Amino acid sequence: MKFASPSAVLLFLLLLVDFVSLSGSVLPRYIATIQDGNQSCEELLTHYFNLGFGHSEICAFLACAHGIYFSLRHIRRMLNSMGMYRRKHKCSAREVISAVSSELKGSASCIGYRQMHQRLRNDHHLVVDRETVRLALKVMDPDGVQLRKNRRLKRRKYLSPGPNYLGT
Repeated sequence: MKFASPSAVLLFLLLLVDFVSLSGSVLPRYIATIQDGNQSCEELLTHYFNLGFGHSEICAFLACAHGIYFSLRHIRRMLNSMGMYRRKHKCSAREVISAVSSELKGSASCIGYRQMHQRLRNDHHLVVDRETVRLALKVMDPDGVQLRKNRRLKRRKYLSPGPNYLGT
């Protein structure tokens, strides 16, 4: 699945601001915004930062969805003062190993280190680099790494009561 580039998203949001200002409507519910208006600015910044949005996207979302207008420099300054960094202050290896082991017990037994890295960042809010995740997977799941390296993934087994059965 391909995602749009951040500049395309920003352009879309700026066009949406023009549309919203002309029509007087609000953003659709399917956009990942917080709709109720009782969050502080710090909570909104934390929410959008943890969703993985870039600084310009956070700036556009605050302007479009919440009517909060900050410059890009001010958003960077606020995130730095709150101690929110993408690459600084990496979490400990113990946290990474516990998160990877919990993911391996679940549905993430077939994914590689890139998707595992993304899952750790989005679901567990861990600041970790891909190399650490790759090494942790290599130690914790050597069979899975070898299967993915050979491009021979484990086939799943599905059970159904009959040929025309639809599990609804």
